[in-house]
Amino acid sequence: MKKSILLLLSSWVTLCVHAQFGGDRMPSDGNPDHTILLYKEYTDNAAPAITVYLPQEDKATGAACVICPGGGMMSLSWDGEFLQLARFLNERGIAAIGLRYTLRNNPRVAQVQTQRNAGAGGPRLQATITETDKLSKANCNPVPGVEDASVTLAISDAIRAMQIIRSHAAEWNLDPAKIGYVGYSAGGGVAVGATVRATEQTMPGFLCSVYGPSLIDVDVPAQAPPLFIAVHADHPNVAAGCLALFLEWKKAGTDAEMHVYGRGTGGLFGGAGSGNDTPTDAGRWQESFYSWLKVNVLGK
Repeated sequence: MKKSILLLLSSWVTLCVHAQFGGDRMPSDGNPDHTILLYKEYTDNAAPAITVYLPQEDKATGAACVICPGGGMMSLSWDGEFLQLARFLNERGIAAIGLRYTLRNNPRVAQVQTQRNAGAGGPRLQATITETDKLSKANCNPVPGVEDASVTLAISDAIRAMQIIRSHAAEWNLDPAKIGYVGYSAGGGVAVGATVRATEQTMPGFLCSVYGPSLIDVDVPAQAPPLFIAVHADHPNVAAGCLALFLEWKKAGTDAEMHVYGRGTGGLFGGAGSGNDTPTDAGRWQESFYSWLKVNVLGK
């Protein structure tokens, strides 16, 4: 009887963890392979964490994408961005690792923000793709001169996630050199920031920004990885920020590829057939990204 109760309790806890971190909706049959909190001292619902989906062993390429969903630093587009892309990647032998980073409503943000001058900065940024000169160092922060505390903490979360993932590389059948970031919207800013502030040990193997400009000053590291960008041409501020990011990478002599899609002012969500396609097939960016990965990361 005691054994049965313990087994039931264990199953209930496992289900709670999976539901809490999005495992109730899987990119393939089964629950996430792993859900790991980034910091031992934070265990509440807002605690930064990674959710890991590994591909089938016979398909595994050793590559992994650390996916930072968007949501304006207020929420995370877990289903539309992370899970949708996770399915696509797993089918092609690439591990998909979703990052739940610190958001603006996290109590830790208020503690950090009170140490800053919230009234600093100039007029709010307003730029089209032809006005990259309005950005300094590719920084697309809407309020120049003020780094949002949530962005600072989220960047630290992404760097911490890279450390944890690489520490499990052998266990998860991953090649440490083939682990990189994919960031959407605000999550793109997090991924770019984590790359710009990376050490030699935490530098990603590649960086992909999907309509996600930098939210901090960009000083391209000497060991910066290849960069892939996808964005709509008419996305206010974002298109200018993405182009400015591309140019900073090229000025540094680092490989970069940018796909600019027309007839759209918002995000590029799912793949073909997802209901988010445009007349220019912007929804097919995933296939372009995978082709880029094959050349720059997978060696195919």
